Amino acid sequence: MDDSQWQMPCPAPWRKMYVYADGRVSPCCEDAALRQLILGDTNVQSLRQIYHGPGYAALRQQHLHDRRGEHRICGGCRVNPPWI
Repeated sequence: MDDSQWQMPCPAPWRKMYVYADGRVSPCCEDAALRQLILGDTNVQSLRQIYHGPGYAALRQQHLHDRRGEHRICGGCRVNPPWI
């Protein structure tokens, strides 16, 4: 699937925060096994800081500008296919 097929940004960067037992935070449950999409760490930042921080902001911009296909994790997404 390439980024031209997506009709809307994935809602996860605006709606989701998964906090793992070690304190790391990801916006995507599909990355739970590999934990490669880590945007913060609650051991050194608050959830508010992470949510409003540069990691989430950059990911949101990538999605808003139809470039999520370029992202190493989001580019292979099978959870938010184009027909949703």
